[in-house]
Amino acid sequence: MDGLSVKETLQQVVRTQGDVTLGEAVFLRASCQMCHTVSQEQDPKGPYLGNIANTYRREDLAKAILMPGDTIAQGFATHVIELDDGEEVTGFVVQESGDQVILRDVLSQAHTLDKEKILSRKVLETSMMPEGLMASFSIREMASLLDYLEQLAP
Repeated sequence: MDGLSVKETLQQVVRTQGDVTLGEAVFLRASCQMCHTVSQEQDPKGPYLGNIANTYRREDLAKAILMPGDTIAQGFATHVIELDDGEEVTGFVVQESGDQVILRDVLSQAHTLDKEKILSRKVLETSMMPEGLMASFSIREMASLLDYLEQLAP
């Protein structure tokens, strides 16, 4: 997709027919599985994509992939917490009580943190999903990724 603007890429990707099998391969090559799950049987990580096509139309899904910082799914804001022992934990808040915060990191590990040990806590305004993730893929490969995600939805 070298040399194309996001708008041009969106226009081409939305009208291009891909291949579901190729899309699954792109999902793996782009390392999407590191932060996303597509099956309810998998331990949750970042946003679940098994039914994402029920929430997003094709163009909106493509835009979310190309420009991940524009819209961060509710509940998936990235928190960075620094503890009094110097440890820094990054992840999504999955539970919070009066004295503890539970964060889940992108490796699907839960971290239970005592609030009294927290030195600082900030919410990132950017997505953990990197910008330009699809830059090395072709229009057909990106269209195939969309086809793969669409076919997952019941």
